[in-house]
Amino acid sequence: LLQALGVPGFRPLDEPRHVGYAVELTRGHFPTVRDPLPFSNLGNEPVHGSKLITAANHPPLYYVLIAIPIVLSGGLPHLARGVALARLVTLLLGAAGLVMAARACRRLVPDRPAVALLATGCAAVTPAFVNCSAVVMNDSLAFLASAALYDAAFDVLTSGPKRRAVVAFAVWTSIAGLTRFAEILVLPPAMLAVVAGYLYFDRGSFRARFLRGAAVAAASLAGAILTSGLFYLRNYRLYGDVTGAKALMEELHRIPRRPFYIEMLNGHLWVDLCDQLSDRLAGGVAIRDLEWPRRIVFLLGIAGLVKAAIAARGTLRTAPWKNPRLVGGALLLLGFLFVTLPIFEFYAEGGGLSPRYYFPMLFALWFFLALGLSSFGRALVPAATFIGLALWAFIILDAYMSRVVPDR
Repeated sequence: LLQALGVPGFRPLDEPRHVGYAVELTRGHFPTVRDPLPFSNLGNEPVHGSKLITAANHPPLYYVLIAIPIVLSGGLPHLARGVALARLVTLLLGAAGLVMAARACRRLVPDRPAVALLATGCAAVTPAFVNCSAVVMNDSLAFLASAALYDAAFDVLTSGPKRRAVVAFAVWTSIAGLTRFAEILVLPPAMLAVVAGYLYFDRGSFRARFLRGAAVAAASLAGAILTSGLFYLRNYRLYGDVTGAKALMEELHRIPRRPFYIEMLNGHLWVDLCDQLSDRLAGGVAIRDLEWPRRIVFLLGIAGLVKAAIAARGTLRTAPWKNPRLVGGALLLLGFLFVTLPIFEFYAEGGGLSPRYYFPMLFALWFFLALGLSSFGRALVPAATFIGLALWAFIILDAYMSRVVPDR
């Protein structure tokens, strides 16, 4: 909230491109990535970087939402007020996403609430997430949609196909498709969780349970295609690919790199991606030399996961597929791995390696690290981890504020 109110509008580098998308919608125009921004400044703050609406390759839902406060504030003549209110809307979306993430994690470990609490808390103080949730960018809605989608899917998986959970899953499937393309990739594991929930808890033969679960998953997918399919078809017709990244790279004069599957084998890129969760912030600002606390936490979490897996090897050997929560954990991991693909695909096409594209499954990353940290058996380790990360996040964000608002 302090960042949303304290950083001048358009000071973050990418914010004007997202605001421009919403402003064009208020005019009744659906922009493309080749369209110029409808403004050159916000008060005394000029637009830095590209003067094109490069965010127009994303689906329109987020931009419809933030267009509302822009219109209510008086439109383009009073855009500064509209941007401030749009930031608050974005912040609320991120907060709602944290609630849904906590619910999704809790369904997998109902007897270990501290794990869900630690995972959600660590996601909440991840500097890149805090930073992007405080500016006009669509990452908060992507985070909310994924978290709510998996919350509904895990509700079906762990408690059975209740009507409320099935309807919630269908609704969030459609919403997810309208946020960004990466959301499409997190749908298959969630759909498998719903099918598994029918197999575990529904009545009738295996075939009947499977068909009912598959029908619900297919109907939800059909809803997503109906709500967002036309947009991706439009992207394909305009740009030659459904994501619009190809045209975006051409407009920005980016040079393609090696194929994404080769780039994914580069260990340095993985380390850099994890580091950027704390040091790459909006506005093209990089806070270097402060990565080591997160690296320590990551190593502790991974070590704890290995320790927990060794301790539970007996359980894992005896038909783990019979445990809905273990299956849910495996599907959550699969969703996290799937969302990695567009990150490296975008990088291979010439884009930046940005941790923002991890945000749809950021809660999954912290869920597994929280499981590992909690395996050490004492509350001191997870508690100290969260407190340390929170203080460290304030240090990073203070350094960010001192750079983007040097006269504060």
